[in-house]
Amino acid sequence: SQESRQVAAWLIFDVRQRQPMELPVCSFDDPKTVVAAFVRAMNAWELFAARLPKEDGVTPWATVRQELDAVFERFCTQKERPYGRQGSFQSPPEYDPAREEIIGVTIESPKKAFVDTRREAALGGGEYRYVLHQNAGRWLVDNLKFKESDGSYSKAIL
Repeated sequence: SQESRQVAAWLIFDVRQRQPMELPVCSFDDPKTVVAAFVRAMNAWELFAARLPKEDGVTPWATVRQELDAVFERFCTQKERPYGRQGSFQSPPEYDPAREEIIGVTIESPKKAFVDTRREAALGGGEYRYVLHQNAGRWLVDNLKFKESDGSYSKAIL
């Protein structure tokens, strides 16, 4: 119903302010905190998208994409992502703070950091490396890499 849709949207996002509402405080001066908040925001977005009522049997992609854009605006570097998520989500969510543990943080340089995580999932589980760049004193997620069995990293989609 329209009422449950509005309640579900309010619990997760305030669309007018384009800010996720139910997120922990994020200190953008700490890469680990940024990644933890990003994972929580993506989890909230995936849950929101999965629960959004379909319109004539079709997912309202404009709404799904608008909410995803709000998460990326807050936590990620602003750049073109031609192979980005494009609004795709799954249930159970790919991002789940209960199943993704931060296992390491490396400050590579004053403007670049890595946050390594271990994700438990039947599909897409394994070790990941979030690459963050510092911009105007704020750490932001730039890209994501998946750790291969030989220890090398391959590009992954945020």
